[in-house]
Amino acid sequence: MKVWAYILKDLRIIKKDFASSFLMLFIFPVMLSFFYGFFQNKMFQETAKVEKFTVSIKDNDNSESSKLIKDIFSNETLKDIIEIKGADGDIEVIIPKDFQNNLQNNETSNLIINQIKKDMGVQTHVVQGILDSFGKNISMASGVNKNIYASNLSESQKKDLIQSYADKLNTVFSTSAIKEDTLSINNRLNSIEYYGIEMLTFTSVLLIMSYSLEFIKERKEGTLKRVFSISIDGKSLFLGKIGALFIISTLSILSYVLFYRLTGRAFHGSIALILLAVIMNSLLIASITGLVISIFKDEKTARVVLTTVMMAGTMIGGVFFPIDIVDNKFLNIASKFTPNIWIAEMYKKIGLYNDFESMLPSLGVISAVVLLSFIIGSIRMNKSWEV
Repeated sequence: MKVWAYILKDLRIIKKDFASSFLMLFIFPVMLSFFYGFFQNKMFQETAKVEKFTVSIKDNDNSESSKLIKDIFSNETLKDIIEIKGADGDIEVIIPKDFQNNLQNNETSNLIINQIKKDMGVQTHVVQGILDSFGKNISMASGVNKNIYASNLSESQKKDLIQSYADKLNTVFSTSAIKEDTLSINNRLNSIEYYGIEMLTFTSVLLIMSYSLEFIKERKEGTLKRVFSISIDGKSLFLGKIGALFIISTLSILSYVLFYRLTGRAFHGSIALILLAVIMNSLLIASITGLVISIFKDEKTARVVLTTVMMAGTMIGGVFFPIDIVDNKFLNIASKFTPNIWIAEMYKKIGLYNDFESMLPSLGVISAVVLLSFIIGSIRMNKSWEV
């Protein structure tokens, strides 16, 4: 009952301060998302362009199948972006020995892709896409070749037929591969969708910061004791605090998401996946807040640390600039350590792919952080809490 009493107490405070809370958690982020979305719309509409690059193929098999791979990369449909070189290409593809035999026996035979020149991530992705397309269809080609070899045709007829079939296949492979890869490269959110999500992550950090500092202040000033006029059980208070924040966060985030969804601006996709993301988002906010209030007793120290974390997320986490289309290795790596990036990833994956599997990496990270934060917060609360 004590836990529920603490939850109700915080919910009543939010109700009392509804105007300021609505301004901070809804109006402010919505206005910012539309502002940034409007002025950076052109940047998001630009199509990703793949600059022409060179590929060298090291063939250790010298078979009909390995020759087919060479023919695919030499195809007319790829000449504008790929040039085949005998050696020293920007990207090297190594065909292992017994490649054809392994294919015919349905055994694994991995092609090796080496990025020789620096900053060729997109180009490597294109090569991988072409080889993946080849891999998806090669079993069909192997089956046809087997039938040709087993036929009563002469050796020259077999060779001509296999070559003719190979020519048709490499056109199909290369064309479908480059189309699929272009779609993958240019599959991105529009500016309003992007900033709608990013401002939600910024709001999440603001919730953690404001709620943590408010509690630390209340505990220091003895407000809690005066409000309840009874001895306060630390465990019940801890659970009450994070329980109240979970409810507040869920209602706030859900209202925000539904606004964008109903207006058709952002947060498209399965409503079940959206609800899962909202719940995980709220759990993350509540658990990190629980960790913060269990560690810090001084409001000033907590403010400095939380402000630093918030600024890090703002500066390198992509809150106010499109991190998804910025080609900077430092930012791409550093942003993974900001608190908001994994929240954003959940919603982005829903918007781009609308499937549960694409969310798994971000869900895994968030689940681990939630669990660790709750465990550490509970342990510290049991050892050192004095209200």
